[in-house]
Amino acid sequence: MSENAFVKNAGDEGQVENSKKKERFTRKDELTDLYNILATKSGRRFIWKLITQFGGLKSIWSNSAVIHYNAGQQDAAHFLMSECLLADRKLYLQMQEENLS
Repeated sequence: MSENAFVKNAGDEGQVENSKKKERFTRKDELTDLYNILATKSGRRFIWKLITQFGGLKSIWSNSAVIHYNAGQQDAAHFLMSECLLADRKLYLQMQEENLS
């Protein structure tokens, strides 16, 4: 069992409830961190570079097995895009506008 596990005994309701609080806190921190990145122009430029590098806005089509690689790359871009939208929709739209105009 992992030393870092939030729950060592799944039958212990107190441990389970406590782990949910830690999990929520961690998720909130992730979104706050991403918000802070998106709040800066250089952060938005960097995130946009990742989205485009991973093919978030282009077709994955290829007439070879490369299509599977492209699909994996695009999945990463779509994940990043959805995380940005959850962190702050307005900043995501601002980033998009800055880079598509």
